[in-house]
Amino acid sequence: MTVFNPGTISEAFTVAVTSNWEAQAPATVGPVAPGESASFTVTVTVPAGAHDGDQDALTLSVSTAPTEIMDASLVLTTTAAAAATPKIYLPVLLR
Repeated sequence: MTVFNPGTISEAFTVAVTSNWEAQAPATVGPVAPGESASFTVTVTVPAGAHDGDQDALTLSVSTAPTEIMDASLVLTTTAAAAATPKIYLPVLLR
């Protein structure tokens, strides 16, 4: 994810995630200089019991700290995908 500071002073951004699945993001990003951007990673862990196609909607909220002059939120959807089943090929032995 990327945050952009359109303001005229350096700003730090607070980050919050809400999800039914385990999700991690940094608590803060920055400070970010005026006119600059900063990137950060949001990681979602799909639960072991999830089935192929199960989904979770994560809400990501970002605001300037401590002023909260700028704030935004969006919803990210994570979809579980079944792991490929490994195939084992054995040699054919003829007698």
